[in-house]
Amino acid sequence: YPLILCMEIQCSISQQERIAQLLMEIFGEKLFLNHLSLSVNTDMNSSKYRPLPSPNALRGKIIIKSKKLPPGFSNEFNREYGEIIDDEDCYEDNKRRSKKELSNKKHRKLSRAFSDLVCVLRSAPFEDFNTAFNEQQSDQVCTFSENAALRLATSDAEEFINYNKLFISRVTPGTWRVDSSNLNPQDFWNVGCQMVAMNYQTAGKFMDVYFGRFLSNGGCGYVLKPNYLRPDNTVINTTSSSVTAGRLSNNVYSSNTPQILHIKIISALHLPRPEQAELKANSIDPYVVVQIFGVPRDTDEVRTKTIYHNSENPQFNEAFEFEIAFPELALVRFVVLDDDSLDYDFIGQYTVPFECIQTGYRHVHLHTMSGDLIANAYLFVHIVINSKSLAIPRRSVSRYHRSLMRRKLRIASFRSVYNKQIDDLFKSVIQPLETAFEYRHSVEQSLYGLNEMCGLPDISNVKQCVRKIASRLQKANLIGDVTIRNQSDIPIFEYSTILPELSRQSVVALEEVINQCRALIDNGTIIHKKLVSVQTDISDLSKDIPRLLETSGLRGKKFTKAIDNFSYNLALLHGQTDLLNKAKQDANITIQQIFEAAETTHLLV
Repeated sequence: YPLILCMEIQCSISQQERIAQLLMEIFGEKLFLNHLSLSVNTDMNSSKYRPLPSPNALRGKIIIKSKKLPPGFSNEFNREYGEIIDDEDCYEDNKRRSKKELSNKKHRKLSRAFSDLVCVLRSAPFEDFNTAFNEQQSDQVCTFSENAALRLATSDAEEFINYNKLFISRVTPGTWRVDSSNLNPQDFWNVGCQMVAMNYQTAGKFMDVYFGRFLSNGGCGYVLKPNYLRPDNTVINTTSSSVTAGRLSNNVYSSNTPQILHIKIISALHLPRPEQAELKANSIDPYVVVQIFGVPRDTDEVRTKTIYHNSENPQFNEAFEFEIAFPELALVRFVVLDDDSLDYDFIGQYTVPFECIQTGYRHVHLHTMSGDLIANAYLFVHIVINSKSLAIPRRSVSRYHRSLMRRKLRIASFRSVYNKQIDDLFKSVIQPLETAFEYRHSVEQSLYGLNEMCGLPDISNVKQCVRKIASRLQKANLIGDVTIRNQSDIPIFEYSTILPELSRQSVVALEEVINQCRALIDNGTIIHKKLVSVQTDISDLSKDIPRLLETSGLRGKKFTKAIDNFSYNLALLHGQTDLLNKAKQDANITIQQIFEAAETTHLLV
């Protein structure tokens, strides 16, 4: 597949010509020089739109991405160089620049010899989405700073996704990352950004995510985006808290339905001491963290208990369950850490795209922070993946997993950003989130109880339960004595006789499901508004995060940690909001299923 060289040329004309000569000599026929005739019209339904060549069509080629002289320059002027507007290569925020700065754009000279090497990826400035949709050409690439791209991904996600369906975008780390720390590339992959620049010299969690993403497709560096992030597919705002998991529109779904991922961490083998740890005992106290990277509602993190003084074969035997709404974007990261280390606790990790995970009993070979394999160091895990139907409420897949669900359903703690104003905003939603958790948990428990009263497996849906209740009533000749009527879109039971104990318990269990669903729907709406309001306030603050943190006296690693914690908290808040919204939708589906089953069993009057 093609290699793309992003070049910023700010040297003299003679040096530019020398660079062009060297590129031609060194790369030879591998240099892609096929100039394309591209239309400004970006209407995907228009015959005038000319898409770029596919990566497959450019295999073995080297592509230069840089500034280029305006089209037709070579034909109109018999000169060896021309002038281009020295726009900022990286889109920040025009609001931050004064009108004088915007009007006094500098011009600089660009060699025609070098310009001719730029064929399919021309650097161009970004103003706004309306201008881009009307004027940007297919071969123009806009570069966004980390902060600007994050603001667009948060406040204008659908527009950003639509933009990335038509054009190639590039995101670069913020200039404030003077320590060469890395951004979270997942934030930008979620909205379809094609190129996310990383500081390769700095290993860490986000480089693990970056390399993990490209494990698929043979590690060639190119991965096909999910269909809903590609042209000719309905747009879905993957960052929104109001989107149904996997749903693109009322009648269109993503290629993969949501998945339930079951991971059991059984044991580990031959764990080394942390590489950079000093003055430690011979043994370590390992524990395992499982992290899910993806859209905000899928983002999650859990950990096992600590096994003390055992590096050879620690036994964890802990299981976790995750619901993955957008499997195509999700990655799973296994991290082994040392609980005894005061400074450097990293032992090993492995990050893999969700769609590349193999089920069953597996040995996960651990890697160092720099990506090298650790000799003989493994995690022993058991993995099960089940598809989740959107038509049935969420529930555990077996009695064995009930206890796991109880442990899994919890509110993760927000991390400190070391700024009182920001921390207070996140703290203000802790109580609403805990309340929302209680409502969700109550619905789950009522569904478990209903299945148990009906003598059905946990995977049974509420329709099956209603049919089971109707069957029991029919056997007792009580169908006419027990009815369900519609009262303001809520099913209400009415019975005019004493029911047999088993039937009575089943009806009471179904009424409990209805009551819990009503409570979740009514109160969840109020909580959801509160969460969305806080998200809006936080989004308004996001553009001033670096300034606020500097005002708090944060510098260096603590500044970087605060930025990462802010991104984590924001993703967690989005994810918890999505869980609440999805639970409300499931509750409405449950109510609707009760009506449908009651009608087919002649209980509805």
